Amino acid sequence: MPLKTERLHVSLHHVGDYRRLQTQFLYAARRAAAAVSMRPFAVTLRFIKSVEDDPPTNGRPRKPLVLLAEGDALSELHNILSVAMKKNGLRAAEHFTPPPHMTLSYGRGTIPVQAIEPICFAVNEFVLIHSELWLTRYHVLDRWPLHATAGGIVGTRGGVDPKSSSGGKGWV
Repeated sequence: MPLKTERLHVSLHHVGDYRRLQTQFLYAARRAAAAVSMRPFAVTLRFIKSVEDDPPTNGRPRKPLVLLAEGDALSELHNILSVAMKKNGLRAAEHFTPPPHMTLSYGRGTIPVQAIEPICFAVNEFVLIHSELWLTRYHVLDRWPLHATAGGIVGTRGGVDPKSSSGGKGWV
């Protein structure tokens, strides 16, 4: 079942699964996001695959079909958010599993990693999303714009020039 286009986003970090949104985690996530100072950048999606380890829903396998996202600046954002999340008492995956990705659909079939025609797009902000568990409903809780005057120098290919990058990163 394909997802509605308004639900498409690149996932960077998973803050946690909770029946109810807990104020202390929301506060910590917002503080972590406020630590990000980066310029807008480009992301490229080059591969598609299904993710094997999603838990079954109602006894049926539920394998997300995802596009894998890449880019130096995306990695920088992920690292900055990782560090800031830890400083604010949140768990952050050292090596995001699955890596930054865009979920397209859920199904039972397995699709091995395959190259696709690259899809590139500009990233001007990142957001904190509350996903209602198993209900396929998302709510944008907050947004943080990326500023042209912040962070490193954007390279000609849309990434951050590694010579000027400050390192670190974070979520959607």
